[in-house]
Amino acid sequence: MEIRCPECHAVYQIDVSKLSGKPTVRCGKCQCRFCIKLPESSQIEDVVPIALFIQEYQPKSKNPSNHVAERSNPLQEIVKKTKTLVTKESANEIINDFKEINFKEEVFPVDSMSILTIKNDFVFWSALILGIMPIFISTLNSRELQLTTFALFFASIWGLIFKRYIIENTDGWALPVIGFFFTGIIGSNLLLFIYNLLPDFSTLADLAEKNLIVSFFRYITLVGIPEELCKIFPVIAYLCWKRKNASVMMLILIGIFSGLGFAAFENMQYANTFAVAPLFKIIKYGHTDLRADIKDAMISVMLRSFSSVFSHAVWTGIFSYFIAIASIIKKRYTALFIIGLCMSSFAHGFYDWSCDIQIMLGALLTGFSFLLFYIYVIKLRGMVSE
Repeated sequence: MEIRCPECHAVYQIDVSKLSGKPTVRCGKCQCRFCIKLPESSQIEDVVPIALFIQEYQPKSKNPSNHVAERSNPLQEIVKKTKTLVTKESANEIINDFKEINFKEEVFPVDSMSILTIKNDFVFWSALILGIMPIFISTLNSRELQLTTFALFFASIWGLIFKRYIIENTDGWALPVIGFFFTGIIGSNLLLFIYNLLPDFSTLADLAEKNLIVSFFRYITLVGIPEELCKIFPVIAYLCWKRKNASVMMLILIGIFSGLGFAAFENMQYANTFAVAPLFKIIKYGHTDLRADIKDAMISVMLRSFSSVFSHAVWTGIFSYFIAIASIIKKRYTALFIIGLCMSSFAHGFYDWSCDIQIMLGALLTGFSFLLFYIYVIKLRGMVSE
């Protein structure tokens, strides 16, 4: 008689003449015990029910479609392998392997030579600072101090990338850092002071919400031009200070760091706005999806922390490029200054305008701005070499 194990579905051939009643059998594959219902026509003698007389395992068919796939007991396999591995001989072999390992060389290979190599390894220190600095920042007691330090940290990452890999400048950090903090602290606050002196443009803002063309020119004239003029001031100051001895690549780098500083300190102000935005929505509209509002605020902070500083650096870098060209050819100062202002202000205003419509347009514009700036740097590097 052919029987099938109800657990693993293994198929066997048994001799029913040696069984009677409802005998209990044990599967030779998964050790499952189960009863067999014998045919009523069987004429067999009484035997011990627990006895199991099984021929060699024979599958019913080699075609997997005709029967359920064979399964093994995972726990049984693990126990079996463990018993095989954990023997006296294997244990001694493992102990001997541990004795042969040179832990000083393999596990803790720190010596004076490796320390000296790492000491001057730029990649190591960059990765280390990038990985652990946020943890140190989170230990600061004041939330305002944490917010400020995070803003500076994200901007400094882009500063490092621009200086080391894009501009490839090996000069000191003093002048770029001065430009960074001058624009971030003095320039941005001076710009806010000037904005407060200007007439009330609330009517224009209301009109801009209804008319895309008005909104476009508003972003360029009231956002792009003032902010780009604010950020270019350290570049002009450096050029006036050094005059003929000004380094063209340092001029570009100061412009980039000025843009980073402006964006970093601007992000601190926006972060406070994003933090209270969900509360204002509740006050204005009543019940809202507070969880969604908080997530929107978190996304906005991350977006400005990583992408906004990059965009500002690129726009000011474009403006600085045209000033650098003028310093090389020693003519057309005013014309090139105006072109640089128009290029950077247009990109800046168009980005802000496009983000109100479809943020993907802003991403594409930022990508194109960086492409243009990168080509400018390549061209400028060739001019300096000549």
